[in-house]
Amino acid sequence: MVTIDDVKEQYILPLLKETGYDFNIVTDVGEYQKAVRFRNTVISTINGLLMLTQSEVQRLSGGAVAIAYQAMITFLLPVGDASKDNEFPTVAQFREALSNAFSKATKISVKDENGNIYEGGVVYSLPTVGQRAQRDMVGDSITYTCTVSVAFLQNAINTSDLALLIDGEQVAFSSIRLGRTPALTADILSDSANGESGTYAESAGFAIDFALPALKGLAYSTAIMNYITGAIPANTVLEVTLTQKVSDTQTVTLINGKRMTFGKGEFSGNGVSNIVYNVSLVPYTTPETVGG
Repeated sequence: MVTIDDVKEQYILPLLKETGYDFNIVTDVGEYQKAVRFRNTVISTINGLLMLTQSEVQRLSGGAVAIAYQAMITFLLPVGDASKDNEFPTVAQFREALSNAFSKATKISVKDENGNIYEGGVVYSLPTVGQRAQRDMVGDSITYTCTVSVAFLQNAINTSDLALLIDGEQVAFSSIRLGRTPALTADILSDSANGESGTYAESAGFAIDFALPALKGLAYSTAIMNYITGAIPANTVLEVTLTQKVSDTQTVTLINGKRMTFGKGEFSGNGVSNIVYNVSLVPYTTPETVGG
């Protein structure tokens, strides 16, 4: 099973490395690491404490394990005279570097000691400043705190692995749902011993429902707005493709250039919030084939 240390080693530390600073992150308790001078070069280390604040583990049918962790990372940043010779970044530089690093990673993939891969999503909070104080061994310093919440499942398929394309342009959806709804006919066969009926699907309706923000300069976003406002025909034909990333080197195509059209479409907004679309895509049928 994945532990919080696995999350630290495989997700948090590689993420922090992108800031360009050196970190010493300890779990629960650890030893403070001072800056080291090597000839004319000073190697400064930013110390941090990782604490698990909440956890939930659920074993599913078949033995698969679903895990949710919430952790808090407190960074200790020397400032003022404690950061002489510009050994450490300024408060503004550190906050920006942390914010940029965490904003790039919303998906997590962690391997446990048995080689099992757990996939999931991440929710984080931007770093918030703590109290500036004189501290033992550190001197004048300030704290920054982030919270990281992760939820993952063994061998799971993550939403971020899906790519929806309309006329070759990738859609920046926030949520997506695919569904097939059959029209069923029930009948009782003559050899039914207990009166149980069987069903037969006379037809099946397929739809892709997704929500997304309205964005400027994108053809699909403009097409959705034009469809909802009636500026384009209801039977506008679209070429829809859906792919799934199964590894770093392999992507499979689930829907390949399917001819579809818009079904239900609406947009909403309030106050000064951004406009959000809720749209359906349904298979397109030419007028000549309607009714058989």
